Amino acid sequence: GADFSRASLVGAYFGGADLTDAMLDGANISGADFSAARGLSQAQLVKACGDEATVLLKGLSIRPCAR
Repeated sequence: GADFSRASLVGAYFGGADLTDAMLDGANISGADFSAARGLSQAQLVKACGDEATVLLKGLSIRPCAR
């Protein structure tokens, strides 16, 4: 349930973090690594942006951040 709204999480590593109910509204997760995170959903990612270096679990996607 962490609130990462409007946060810059560029290049962050989320290891074994539990992101269930985390708020990512307006967050920039470019280059962040979520490969070992738990509880991250597509519904959360729809509200964030990232880039081609953002690492997500299979089946999840992120829209590109505005340049």
